[in-house]
Amino acid sequence: NLLQKYTSCVPASTINFPDVSLYDHLKTTAALSVCLYDYEKGEKAGDEPFLLVGADFSGIQPYISDCTKYAGKNLKGRSFYLRLLSDTVVRYLLKQLNLFQANIIYNSGGGFYLLAPNTKYVKEQLKEAVSTIEKKLFESHGTSLFVAIDSVGLSEDALMHKSGGLGEVWGKLFQ
Repeated sequence: NLLQKYTSCVPASTINFPDVSLYDHLKTTAALSVCLYDYEKGEKAGDEPFLLVGADFSGIQPYISDCTKYAGKNLKGRSFYLRLLSDTVVRYLLKQLNLFQANIIYNSGGGFYLLAPNTKYVKEQLKEAVSTIEKKLFESHGTSLFVAIDSVGLSEDALMHKSGGLGEVWGKLFQ
């Protein structure tokens, strides 16, 4: 929290990328380091050391607009609930996969992305966690809300834009 408070407005570099904050740079570096360490120490699940985990909530629009009485208050309340739901799913995944806050790449707008090590443990835990999340969400909301969670391997070359790049990896994850 202190790092975010005091370095989020400081540029990481004044020469190369002055629009990236020192906080974001350090957070991303920490996530990559944790993933590389776990990948080297754990049982590898593939050639790529990283796993990009993505999720998308579907049914948000009908869920939010399904309020007629006190529409303004209900809209705010349901939007807040969806934000809490997304945060809860992210925190649950972080706990199940033994990850840190630094591993959250993005969490907003009905979707999130996590960076995880590509190990057999993480893949098994992710599969179990997704099953639990889907079951709990179905028990609470039936078919009105659903979260689709998937993962795709991410190589060091893709991060460095050497082969294919991140665009290709994002495309695989969306498919």
